[in-house]
Parts: sequence; C-alpha cells; structure tokens
Amino acid sequence: MKVKLYKKTKKEFFVEIIYILLIFQIALQSSSNYIVSKVFNYVDDVIALCCLVYIALCFLSKRRVSVDDRKILIMYILFAIVGIAGSVVTKIQSPLTCVSDLFTCSKFILGYLATRLYFKGCNPNLLKRSVSTITKLLVVIFFVLAIHDEFMTPFFGIFDNRLFGKSIELFYPHPTYLAAACIVFLLVLATTNGPENNIIYMVMASTIVVFTFRAKAISFVAVFWGLYLMVDVWKIKNKIIYVTVSAILAGYLAYDQFIIYFMSKTWSARAVLFTDAITVAKRYFPIGAGFASFGTNMSVVSYSPLYYAFGYNNIEGMSKSTAAYLNDGFWQACIAQFGALGVVLFVFLIYLFMKKTWSYKIQNVGATRYFSLIALNIYLVIASIGELAYFAPYALLYFAVLGIVFDENDEMVSRVGEDI
Repeated sequence: MKVKLYKKTKKEFFVEIIYILLIFQIALQSSSNYIVSKVFNYVDDVIALCCLVYIALCFLSKRRVSVDDRKILIMYILFAIVGIAGSVVTKIQSPLTCVSDLFTCSKFILGYLATRLYFKGCNPNLLKRSVSTITKLLVVIFFVLAIHDEFMTPFFGIFDNRLFGKSIELFYPHPTYLAAACIVFLLVLATTNGPENNIIYMVMASTIVVFTFRAKAISFVAVFWGLYLMVDVWKIKNKIIYVTVSAILAGYLAYDQFIIYFMSKTWSARAVLFTDAITVAKRYFPIGAGFASFGTNMSVVSYSPLYYAFGYNNIEGMSKSTAAYLNDGFWQACIAQFGALGVVLFVFLIYLFMKKTWSYKIQNVGATRYFSLIALNIYLVIASIGELAYFAPYALLYFAVLGIVFDENDEMVSRVGEDI
C-alpha cells in the first residue's frame, strides 16, 4: 500500500483523533468490557456537547456564517421549536427527557455547523493530510477481515444469511454500522482522490458494504458508482440525468425491501410504526407529540407512554424489554414527534443541504468530490426509510465530514475566483 505521510498541523491531528473515535465508537460501546463500553457510550455526546459550546462561543463573538448555513440553521431551529411546542402542549414526557432527545436529534446539525465554523478557510487538502492515510489503512484491514468472514469460518458474528451470502458485521453490533463506517471511508477516499488514485480502496470499501447485505447501503454503492461513471468517466454534465439515474438505481435495489417494510401482507414493525405515527400526527396536528414521544432512541430508553397506549408493551420486539424495532425509521419519528409542520420543515432542510451540494461546479472542486457528496445526500434520504439516519449514532460523523468537505470546497472556489 503506497501512502504519503504528512507533517500534521494541530487541526489535522485533531480531525484524525475525532475521526478515529467516531469510527470505532459504536463498536467499542458494545464491548464486553464494562469500563470500555461505558466510556465509549458517551464519546459522541461529549463531542456533540463540545460542538454546541463552540458554536455558542462563535455566535457570542459574532463570527459570521455563510448565507447557506444561516438558512440551514434557521430551518433546523424552526424544526426544533416545533418539537419543543409539541412537548409543552402534550406533556407526554418529562422536560429532562425531552431535552435529552432534543440534544440527541441535534447532533448531526451540531457536527455540521461546528466543523463549518472551525475549519472555515481551511487548507483544501485538510482531509487528505489528516485522515486519508488512516482511512486507506482501515479499509485494507476491514477488507481482509470481511473477505475472511464472508468466505471462511468467521472471526466475528454473522447477523444473518441473505441473498447469496452472509451478512457480516465484523466488530460492530449490527451490519448497518459497519456499512455506515465504510460509507464514510468512501466519502473520504472520493474527496481526497488525486494523482495517487484511490479507486482500488474505494472498490474495497464498496465490497465490504455489499457484504453487509443491507439494501439501503447497497443502493448507495450503486448510486455512488453510477455517478462516478456519469460524472468522472462519461463526463455527462446534465444534473437532471444524475438525479434520474440515481433515483432509478436506488429505487430498483431498495424496492423489494420497501415492499417488505411497508406493503407486505404479513406483520411488519415498520409498517405498524408508520401507520401509528400518522395517527399520532393527526391527533396532535400540526405540531406532533413532541420530543421522546415516538420512534427516537430516547423514546425507547424512557419507553414513551404512547407505546403503552398502542399496546406495544405486549408485542415481542416492541415491548420495554425487547424494544428492537421501535427506533427503526426516521420518518416514523419525524411524523409522530414533529407533525405535519415538522415534516415540511425537515424536507426543506434536506433540500437546503442538496442545494448546497449542487451549487459547486465540477471544474472547481473535481468530479469525484462532486459526485460523492451527491451520493451521500441521496443515501441519507434512502436510509431514512428504514433507520434513524439523520438522528442515528453515525449522523454526527457524517455531517462533520460533510462540513469539512464543504469548507474545502468553498476554499477551492475562492482560490479559483482569485486566479481569475
């Protein structure tokens, strides 16, 4: 493996440490060692809290943010206000539980805004100089372990058997989290791609994602490589074609899973949650039931009174002691907790992130960097159908990396403008 070593600045070293902690946090918090498990259970909370404090200090010192980020922040604040209003009106959960859920649901936006502020005007090669080498090393290690576990007697647990192979998870508690880590690897590798060419590492990371046999993650890989061919190889410049082909690929690969989740004649927890989420949204129209009331991690930890009202406490996989399915979809949580108004606001928030991604020009930021950002945005929308996505444990890392990439892109664009 040919890698280039850099003498790291404090910011680059800082990025590397946070990156490694968040990549392995979910794996280590499920460790059999009690102390390790407890320590890493709060890593993302501590990082998110630091992000919140830093953002507050930046605003107190009147640090300026871009127009795009101001719109994103305002949209999320309005979304959060809807949740707070629902909590105050319904009083389903205690104030402390609601605040905890607000904090948990806000981690993705805190990670994004903190990195946008902290790395503003950064070196356009920040990710390459900080985490590119460690990402390549991790991809090789993960790939070797994945090949072993897929085709030989596995070192780690196998989640289940799907399609033509074993759904691997390596040292993570679920294949979804292994796929999430490898998707971050793909984003970093694509955005740092250059003369040394990261394609082989990108192929390895994609292979690991496929071996998890998660329909949503495989859809991401298809969209990622479809965009790679269109943008970088065939040099197609029509954005409508990008969206159309990506939607067709994702829809085709995720269709069967969607049918199983929501339209199957047999019992499905996701379908039940979706139907009941709409019932909650209608009951508390238009602001929803408020934080920690339905579908989020905190609603499970505190076991929301709504779950008793729907009789979930008598259903295997949804009861208080076996609550494996209750936090298994973003839109169920969004619809129930934030109502019709919250859904509209969050859809617009997603649009603002997409708009920011589309605003860059390929000739300014590079083809692989451009299409990888599009693919990530599309993946989060796909993933939101069957997991918490924007509220998931991995969201903080996703959006922190996204914020750094946007900072690098902005610096590239500004330098192009100076050269003209």
